[in-house]
Amino acid sequence: MNDPNDWGREHGDPRYIVDLIKRVTRVSVETMKIVDALPTLPLDD
Repeated sequence: MNDPNDWGREHGDPRYIVDLIKRVTRVSVETMKIVDALPTLPLDD
């Protein structure tokens, strides 16, 4: 069975999953800021 917490235990980092979710969330938020700041493309219909 795959337990993501096993990696944290094996490497002495029990907060691995929490920190990973935090990093992924941060990247997602920063990506949305960048995307929202992009100019709109003039598309011909």
